[in-house]
Amino acid sequence: MRFAKKHITLGFYNIDKIKAPDNLLEGKGNTLKHIKIKRAEDIKIEMFINWLNKLQTKEDDRKWKGI
Repeated sequence: MRFAKKHITLGFYNIDKIKAPDNLLEGKGNTLKHIKIKRAEDIKIEMFINWLNKLQTKEDDRKWKGI
């Protein structure tokens, strides 16, 4: 996550596991892409939750289970 004056940038690794409608993810890399959130209306909670669930691995699940 990166904060700028006019937007917040959220970066995502393992982008091959998620599908972004309307080319929301920006970037030319194969492993990291990002989305810029400029207004509160740009936040699509269900989509972000879906992306995070798809990106979570079994190793992550074991790592966070005790918290």
